[in-house]
Amino acid sequence: MLEQEREREVLERVEAFAEEYMLRTVRVVEPLNRGLDELKEELRAVEGAVTRLEEAIGLLKELLSELRERVSVMELSLKEGERREGGVVARKDSEAVHGHPHREAEAVVVGSKAVAAGLDADFQIPSFLKDNPWVEILSKKGRP
Repeated sequence: MLEQEREREVLERVEAFAEEYMLRTVRVVEPLNRGLDELKEELRAVEGAVTRLEEAIGLLKELLSELRERVSVMELSLKEGERREGGVVARKDSEAVHGHPHREAEAVVVGSKAVAAGLDADFQIPSFLKDNPWVEILSKKGRP
């Protein structure tokens, strides 16, 4: 009988030790789980921000591509006009293009012909270039 009592005491001690260990583990793990949940929420917010940034970058790439195309068309028009007429004078007209009230006409006079290309109102010629006689002089620089 004494042996059975000792076995029972040992079992009770082992159970008490296991229970104490589990309680300590739970006390440590619960805050970690809460912190993990908070980190997951922050990660979702960051993922949303990254998605929005990727969308904005995509739009900016499209706009940049469109602007490059417009510049290429204008360069070709200018080169063609220069080849035909010889001289270039830049002038800015404030009239609507293609019936768009928020757009302005960018006119480049080549000899006696004008080549117009529509530009958004946000992309205006800097004020120091408007009606500047040096633009014509410098545009002729390097040509015979």
